[in-house]
Amino acid sequence: VNISPKELSKEVSISENEAKNIYEQRIGEFAVEETRDIKQLLYLNKKNASKAFNFLLNADNNIEYIAKKTNAINIGATNIEKIKWNDLPKEIANPVFSLIENEWSEPFETSLGWHIVKVTNINKETTKSFEEVRYEIETSIQEEKAADIVFDLANKLEDELAAESNLETAANNIGLNE
Repeated sequence: VNISPKELSKEVSISENEAKNIYEQRIGEFAVEETRDIKQLLYLNKKNASKAFNFLLNADNNIEYIAKKTNAINIGATNIEKIKWNDLPKEIANPVFSLIENEWSEPFETSLGWHIVKVTNINKETTKSFEEVRYEIETSIQEEKAADIVFDLANKLEDELAAESNLETAANNIGLNE
């Protein structure tokens, strides 16, 4: 006798209300973290970082020119897209996630050197809609219900076998007659 939760899950029906209730209960699982796109200039010393920052404040946005002229470690800016808070060391995440879009940070020091960072895009935190995760929720509920059914069938089968039925008779008695 083979009782497969995966096979049983195909037969389990889920109402839209049930799926929506689970969505509301698990809404935190469907959050999409805020991400930011940044440009970064990196320097060995504060003097060069400050010089670059002053160029940037004076609306001179030719970053490659500024990087070369001020001896940036990274010639041109390093572009990083869709960076999350947890993807960065805290000493960099704090300044990056306190900036508004299109704002340059003042130079700040980390163990890597002196940074100047500009946030070029902010993708706000969102939550996936019910429709986006509906299939995932329904599949999850079906698998949970199927596992419960398998557990119940296994218990009934044990009871039948304990009553001295043979396996075929026991399976037939609980509706597993294939």
